Amino acid sequence: WELTVVLSCDMTVEWQEMCREYGFSLPHSIVTGGPTRAHSVRNAIESLAVESCGLISVHDAARPVVSSSLIRNLLDGLNGADGVIPACQVTDSIRITAPDGSSRAVDRKLYRSVQTPQIFPAAKLSEAYRQELRPEFTDDASVMEAAGFCNLRLTAGDPHNIKVTNPGDMAVAELYLSLSDTL
Repeated sequence: WELTVVLSCDMTVEWQEMCREYGFSLPHSIVTGGPTRAHSVRNAIESLAVESCGLISVHDAARPVVSSSLIRNLLDGLNGADGVIPACQVTDSIRITAPDGSSRAVDRKLYRSVQTPQIFPAAKLSEAYRQELRPEFTDDASVMEAAGFCNLRLTAGDPHNIKVTNPGDMAVAELYLSLSDTL
C-alpha cells in the first residue's frame, strides 16, 4: 500500500514539523492540492502508478475519528462494486427549500449522510477523475457516478466519524478519540 497526503503549498512545512513533533514515521508522499477537493484528489491520483494499485481509498482529514472497523466494513462491501461508501441514517428532520424561500418536509428515511473514507477500484477512480470537474462533486462517489460508475454500495457508516466543520466539533472529536477503545 501507499499513503499520499494532499496539502496546500503553505502547509507542507507545517506538516513535516508535526510529523517530527509527534513521531509520525509512516512512509508517505506529499502532493500539492488544487483549488477544490476534487482537484486535490485528481492531483493525488495523477501522482500514483494507478496500474499497480488495486484500490484507492480517499479520506478527508476533516474526519479524524475513522475506525479500523469502518475500514473493514468498507473492504467487506466492495466485492464486485464500483465503490463502497460509508453512510449513516439521517436522524434530523429534513426539509427541501425552493428558490422562493418556501420549504417542505421530506421523508428522512430516504436519505443518508455520506462519510469518508470511500474506496474504489483504482483504474475506475482514475478514469472518473479524467472528466471535467464540477462544483457539485463534493465527494468521490459523485465523481464516479457522473462518469457512469453507478454500482456504488452504501455500507454502515460510523456516527462517531464526524466531520470537523463547526466550532466545537474538534472538542467532540477529541472526546471520541479519547474513548476510541470503548466505541
